Amino acid sequence: MEDIEKLIGAERSLVSNNYFSKFLNTVTDQIIIEYRSRSGGNLVQRIIASDSKNIYWDKFINNSTEDSIDPIYWPINGFRPQIPHTISPKDQQLHTCHTGGSLMHMGDREELTSLLSLVKKAEKVNKRLIIRSHNKLRKYNKNMTIVRVVGNKKQLGRNLQTLKEFFEPVNEPNTHNININKLVSEDYELFLCEYTNLCKFLNINMNTHKVRKFIEEWVARQ
Repeated sequence: MEDIEKLIGAERSLVSNNYFSKFLNTVTDQIIIEYRSRSGGNLVQRIIASDSKNIYWDKFINNSTEDSIDPIYWPINGFRPQIPHTISPKDQQLHTCHTGGSLMHMGDREELTSLLSLVKKAEKVNKRLIIRSHNKLRKYNKNMTIVRVVGNKKQLGRNLQTLKEFFEPVNEPNTHNININKLVSEDYELFLCEYTNLCKFLNINMNTHKVRKFIEEWVARQ
Protein backbone atom coordinates (compact mmCIF):
# COMPACT_ATOMS: atom_id res chain seq x y z
CA MET A 1 0.00 0.00 0.00
CA GLU A 2 2.83 2.39 0.86
CA ASP A 3 4.41 1.87 -2.57
CA ILE A 4 1.07 2.55 -4.30
CA GLU A 5 0.49 5.72 -2.29
CA LYS A 6 3.97 6.96 -3.20
CA LEU A 7 3.26 6.33 -6.88
CA ILE A 8 -0.08 8.17 -6.73
CA GLY A 9 1.63 11.06 -4.99
CA ALA A 10 4.30 11.15 -7.67
CA GLU A 11 1.70 11.15 -10.46
CA ARG A 12 -0.14 14.09 -8.84
CA SER A 13 3.09 16.03 -8.46
CA LEU A 14 4.01 15.48 -12.09
CA VAL A 15 0.64 16.59 -13.37
CA SER A 16 0.87 19.91 -11.55
CA ASN A 17 4.54 20.52 -12.29
CA ASN A 18 5.13 23.10 -15.03
CA TYR A 19 8.86 22.38 -15.15
CA PHE A 20 8.12 18.74 -15.85
CA SER A 21 5.73 19.44 -18.73
CA LYS A 22 8.14 21.91 -20.32
CA PHE A 23 11.05 19.49 -19.95
CA LEU A 24 9.22 16.63 -21.69
CA ASN A 25 8.66 18.84 -24.71
CA THR A 26 12.44 19.15 -25.10
CA VAL A 27 13.30 15.42 -25.11
CA THR A 28 11.58 14.23 -28.28
CA ASP A 29 14.90 13.02 -29.68
CA GLN A 30 15.86 11.09 -26.55
CA ILE A 31 14.73 7.65 -25.31
CA ILE A 32 12.32 7.23 -22.40
CA ILE A 33 12.04 3.93 -20.51
CA GLU A 34 8.71 3.51 -18.71
CA TYR A 35 8.76 0.75 -16.13
CA ARG A 36 7.50 -0.32 -12.76
CA SER A 37 10.08 -0.45 -9.99
CA ARG A 38 11.87 -3.84 -10.00
CA SER A 39 10.69 -4.83 -13.47
CA GLY A 40 14.17 -4.58 -15.00
CA GLY A 41 14.22 -0.97 -16.20
CA ASN A 42 17.89 -0.46 -15.34
CA LEU A 43 18.74 -3.70 -17.14
CA VAL A 44 16.93 -2.53 -20.28
CA GLN A 45 18.70 0.83 -20.07
CA ARG A 46 22.13 -0.85 -19.94
CA ILE A 47 21.25 -3.12 -22.86
CA ILE A 48 20.25 -0.16 -25.02
CA ALA A 49 23.39 1.73 -23.95
CA SER A 50 25.61 -1.10 -25.19
CA ASP A 51 25.47 0.70 -28.55
CA SER A 52 28.11 3.27 -27.62
CA LYS A 53 28.09 4.81 -31.12
CA ASN A 54 24.55 6.09 -30.79
CA ILE A 55 23.77 6.24 -27.06
CA TYR A 56 25.24 8.73 -24.61
CA TRP A 57 26.84 7.14 -21.52
CA ASP A 58 29.31 8.31 -18.91
CA LYS A 59 30.79 7.18 -15.59
CA PHE A 60 28.14 9.04 -13.62
CA ILE A 61 25.33 7.14 -15.36
CA ASN A 62 27.25 3.86 -15.35
CA ASN A 63 27.39 3.96 -11.55
CA SER A 64 30.08 1.28 -11.31
CA THR A 65 32.18 0.60 -8.22
CA GLU A 66 35.10 0.25 -10.63
CA ASP A 67 36.72 2.68 -13.07
CA SER A 68 34.53 1.52 -15.95
CA ILE A 69 32.20 3.10 -18.46
CA ASP A 70 30.99 -0.18 -19.97
CA PRO A 71 27.21 -0.45 -19.32
CA ILE A 72 27.17 -4.24 -19.65
CA TYR A 73 30.18 -5.10 -17.52
CA TRP A 74 29.24 -6.26 -14.02
CA PRO A 75 31.86 -5.07 -11.50
CA ILE A 76 33.11 -7.50 -8.86
CA ASN A 77 31.56 -5.45 -6.05
CA GLY A 78 28.43 -4.59 -7.99
CA PHE A 79 27.04 -1.16 -8.80
CA ARG A 80 26.78 1.72 -6.39
CA PRO A 81 23.57 1.62 -4.32
CA GLN A 82 20.94 4.33 -4.60
CA ILE A 83 20.35 6.12 -1.31
CA PRO A 84 17.65 6.52 -0.12
CA HIS A 85 15.98 3.40 -1.50
CA THR A 86 13.50 0.77 -0.31
CA ILE A 87 16.13 -1.92 -1.04
CA SER A 88 19.10 -2.10 1.33
CA PRO A 89 22.51 -1.03 -0.06
CA LYS A 90 23.79 -4.59 0.36
CA ASP A 91 20.91 -6.14 -1.57
CA GLN A 92 21.21 -3.50 -4.29
CA GLN A 93 24.85 -4.38 -4.88
CA LEU A 94 24.07 -8.10 -4.86
CA HIS A 95 20.96 -8.14 -7.05
CA THR A 96 20.53 -4.92 -9.06
CA CYS A 97 22.32 -3.03 -11.83
CA HIS A 98 21.17 0.45 -10.86
CA THR A 99 22.31 3.34 -13.01
CA GLY A 100 22.90 6.88 -11.82
CA GLY A 101 21.44 10.29 -12.53
CA SER A 102 19.03 9.31 -15.31
CA LEU A 103 15.76 8.78 -13.42
CA MET A 104 12.88 11.21 -13.87
CA HIS A 105 11.10 10.71 -10.56
CA MET A 106 9.23 13.67 -9.06
CA GLY A 107 9.99 16.15 -11.82
CA ASP A 108 11.20 18.89 -9.51
CA ARG A 109 13.33 21.71 -10.87
CA GLU A 110 16.64 20.43 -9.46
CA GLU A 111 16.09 16.94 -10.88
CA LEU A 112 15.13 18.23 -14.31
CA THR A 113 18.05 20.66 -14.40
CA SER A 114 20.39 17.71 -13.85
CA LEU A 115 18.68 15.70 -16.59
CA LEU A 116 18.77 18.66 -18.98
CA SER A 117 22.52 18.88 -18.41
CA LEU A 118 22.83 15.25 -19.53
CA VAL A 119 20.62 15.92 -22.56
CA LYS A 120 22.93 18.76 -23.61
CA LYS A 121 26.01 16.56 -23.19
CA ALA A 122 24.39 13.89 -25.37
CA GLU A 123 23.39 16.39 -28.06
CA LYS A 124 26.88 17.86 -28.10
CA VAL A 125 28.28 14.51 -29.26
CA ASN A 126 25.28 13.69 -31.49
CA LYS A 127 24.04 10.87 -29.32
CA ARG A 128 20.77 10.04 -27.57
CA LEU A 129 20.22 10.00 -23.83
CA ILE A 130 18.17 7.31 -22.06
CA ILE A 131 15.88 8.60 -19.33
CA ARG A 132 14.03 6.27 -16.97
CA SER A 133 10.67 6.88 -15.31
CA HIS A 134 8.21 4.92 -13.17
CA ASN A 135 5.39 7.09 -14.53
CA LYS A 136 3.26 6.96 -17.67
CA LEU A 137 4.48 9.87 -19.77
CA ARG A 138 2.90 9.59 -23.22
CA LYS A 139 0.16 12.13 -22.43
CA TYR A 140 2.81 14.85 -22.01
CA ASN A 141 4.39 14.45 -25.45
CA LYS A 142 2.96 12.35 -28.30
CA ASN A 143 6.25 12.39 -30.22
CA MET A 144 8.59 11.01 -27.56
CA THR A 145 10.26 7.65 -28.15
CA ILE A 146 9.14 5.36 -25.33
CA VAL A 147 10.32 1.85 -24.47
CA ARG A 148 7.70 0.41 -22.14
CA VAL A 149 8.78 -2.56 -19.98
CA VAL A 150 5.93 -5.06 -19.68
CA GLY A 151 5.61 -8.61 -18.41
CA ASN A 152 4.70 -10.81 -15.46
CA LYS A 153 6.43 -10.12 -12.14
CA LYS A 154 5.85 -13.66 -10.81
CA GLN A 155 7.41 -15.22 -13.90
CA LEU A 156 10.41 -12.92 -13.56
CA GLY A 157 11.17 -14.66 -10.27
CA ARG A 158 12.98 -11.84 -8.48
CA ASN A 159 13.48 -12.05 -4.74
CA LEU A 160 13.17 -8.26 -4.68
CA GLN A 161 9.53 -7.98 -5.71
CA THR A 162 7.10 -5.09 -5.52
CA LEU A 163 3.39 -4.94 -4.65
CA LYS A 164 2.61 -3.38 -8.02
CA GLU A 165 2.03 -5.41 -11.18
CA PHE A 166 4.22 -4.60 -14.17
CA PHE A 167 2.92 -2.31 -16.90
CA GLU A 168 0.56 -3.78 -19.51
CA PRO A 169 1.35 -3.44 -23.24
CA VAL A 170 -0.17 -0.45 -25.03
CA ASN A 171 -0.75 0.36 -28.67
CA GLU A 172 0.53 3.91 -28.99
CA PRO A 173 2.64 5.75 -31.58
CA ASN A 174 6.39 5.88 -30.99
CA THR A 175 6.07 3.25 -28.26
CA HIS A 176 7.72 -0.16 -28.09
CA ASN A 177 6.51 -2.75 -25.57
CA ILE A 178 9.42 -4.90 -24.46
CA ASN A 179 8.53 -8.09 -22.59
CA ILE A 180 11.06 -8.47 -19.81
CA ASN A 181 10.24 -12.17 -19.35
CA LYS A 182 11.12 -12.92 -22.96
CA LEU A 183 14.20 -10.69 -22.89
CA VAL A 184 15.74 -12.62 -19.96
CA SER A 185 14.38 -16.02 -21.01
CA GLU A 186 16.61 -19.11 -20.99
CA ASP A 187 15.22 -19.76 -24.46
CA TYR A 188 17.79 -18.10 -26.71
CA GLU A 189 15.37 -17.60 -29.60
CA LEU A 190 12.87 -15.77 -27.37
CA PHE A 191 15.66 -13.53 -26.10
CA LEU A 192 17.04 -12.89 -29.58
CA CYS A 193 13.64 -11.98 -31.02
CA GLU A 194 12.89 -9.54 -28.18
CA TYR A 195 16.34 -7.96 -28.35
CA THR A 196 16.30 -7.70 -32.14
CA ASN A 197 12.90 -6.00 -32.15
CA LEU A 198 14.10 -3.51 -29.53
CA CYS A 199 17.16 -2.59 -31.59
CA LYS A 200 15.13 -2.27 -34.78
CA PHE A 201 12.62 0.02 -33.09
CA LEU A 202 15.38 2.29 -31.75
CA ASN A 203 17.56 1.93 -34.85
CA ILE A 204 20.59 0.99 -32.76
CA ASN A 205 23.38 -1.52 -33.25
CA MET A 206 23.15 -4.98 -31.72
CA ASN A 207 25.73 -6.37 -29.32
CA THR A 208 24.19 -9.80 -28.95
CA HIS A 209 26.93 -11.85 -27.30
CA LYS A 210 27.83 -9.32 -24.58
CA VAL A 211 24.19 -8.46 -23.92
CA ARG A 212 23.29 -12.12 -23.52
CA LYS A 213 26.18 -12.65 -21.08
CA PHE A 214 25.13 -9.61 -19.03
CA ILE A 215 21.53 -10.84 -18.89
CA GLU A 216 22.72 -14.25 -17.72
CA GLU A 217 24.68 -12.55 -14.92
CA TRP A 218 21.60 -10.52 -13.96
CA VAL A 219 19.37 -13.61 -13.91
CA ALA A 220 21.88 -15.53 -11.77
CA ARG A 221 21.72 -12.77 -9.16
CA GLN A 222 17.94 -12.81 -8.80
